[in-house]
Amino acid sequence: PELSSLSKSNNAIETARLSLGAIANLAEDIDTHSCMKQAHILSSVLIGLGHQENDIKREAARATSNLLSSQDFHAEVLEHGLENLIQISAISCDECHYLTALSFRKLSPTLASHHTLVNNGLQNILALTKVADKMTRVHAATSIRDLSASDGIDKANFFKHGTIAAMLELVKDNEKDLQIIAIATLRHLSPSKHIRDDFSSSVMVKSVVRCLSW
Repeated sequence: PELSSLSKSNNAIETARLSLGAIANLAEDIDTHSCMKQAHILSSVLIGLGHQENDIKREAARATSNLLSSQDFHAEVLEHGLENLIQISAISCDECHYLTALSFRKLSPTLASHHTLVNNGLQNILALTKVADKMTRVHAATSIRDLSASDGIDKANFFKHGTIAAMLELVKDNEKDLQIIAIATLRHLSPSKHIRDDFSSSVMVKSVVRCLSW
């Protein structure tokens, strides 16, 4: 409760940052999550996601990504924090990129996240698959794979924002796990009516066929 109170300090930015950092550190241990839920700690963290200071946003995003290891926090993050996470993913900060990609990966198996992530966040998530850090690319690509498998959403946005081209670039990656994730995404999208009529002669098929020998 003391950390929660200090994290809301509007007059002491450093105090708020350090408090959120402490919450994030504690949240790395999933055994703390039940206590944090009882203390309603997530409400303080979500306030931090919307803060104007990027340092506060970053620590709040770190706390959020750790808390999302528990399903109990998903609904509240989806309702009050997902839009802010999407905005934070666009900040020019390597750590923010990693933390938001990790959060999207943890949320993407939750069906309730799909509409917002696909309609409002897909372009940002695709951008995260192109950064230098491997694990950021893995988390972002994994979330896109899970979203592309969803039957309850319109797949048009995947084609509008260049998902096919992004996955074909990942197929060329030296990391086998990224190649597998990319191929799985292409498999999920391949039945879509948005695939053009010249599908059989497209570069997508040539790339996939090359993978058959791996």
